[in-house]
Amino acid sequence: MRIAIVDDDQEIARHLATELSARGLSVDAFSSGAALRSALARDTFDAVLIDWNMPGETGIETIQWATGTLLNPPPFLMMTSRSGEADIVTGLEAGARDYIVKPANMAVLHARIMAAIRERSRLGKAEIVQFDGYRIEPATQMIALHGQAITLTQKEFQLAALLFDNLDRPLSRSYLLSQVWSAAAGVETRTLDVHVSRIRSKLKLCPENRYVIQTVFGFGYRLSRHVND
Repeated sequence: MRIAIVDDDQEIARHLATELSARGLSVDAFSSGAALRSALARDTFDAVLIDWNMPGETGIETIQWATGTLLNPPPFLMMTSRSGEADIVTGLEAGARDYIVKPANMAVLHARIMAAIRERSRLGKAEIVQFDGYRIEPATQMIALHGQAITLTQKEFQLAALLFDNLDRPLSRSYLLSQVWSAAAGVETRTLDVHVSRIRSKLKLCPENRYVIQTVFGFGYRLSRHVND
C-alpha cells in the first residue's frame, strides 16, 4: 500500500516515514498541501496522513479541496497536536476519515491507516465480489465472466483486481507498477502496457460487458463502468 504524509516538520515526517515503511507501507512525504496537490495530479495514493497547521494552506483546506474536487479521493487521516473537541469535529466534518492526536503510537497509527484503506476496498471485505457479469474470488485469484472462469497469470489477476477494486478511479503508472510488481528494478512501463492489453482481451473488457479500461493521458489507466446511451 502506498500512502502520502503531509507535514511541514521534516523531522516528524522522516520519523513517520521510517516507522511506517518498516511496517510494509510505501511512503512519500510532502511539506505542504500545495505539494500534495501537485503529486495527486500525477500519482495515486491509498491514503493520506496530513497535519493541520502548515504554512499557506492548512490541512483542513487541503482535505476540503480533495473531497470537493477529486472524483475518487483517497481517505485522509488528520494527524495533529490539536486535541480539542471542536477541532476533532471540524476535522471530521471537513472530510477526514479519522482524527489522530500527536504523538501517536506507531502500531495504532498503522492499524488506523490500514482500516481506512480497507474501508474503501470491496475486494478486501468479501470472499466473492460481483461486478455485473464478472465474478472475482480474491482467495483463489479467479475471475469468471458469465460463469466461465478465465485463465490469468498471477500478475494479470493482481492488476485486474486492483483496477476493479478502484473502479472509476484513475491509477497512475507508478502506482500500478509499485502495487503489482513491487517497483522491482528493471520493470518498465511497457510491461504494464502489455499486461493491460492482455487483461483487456482476456476479460473481454468492452462496452458489451459494461466495463472498459481507459487510458488517462500522461497519468495511467482507469477501469470504468460503461453506460449505454
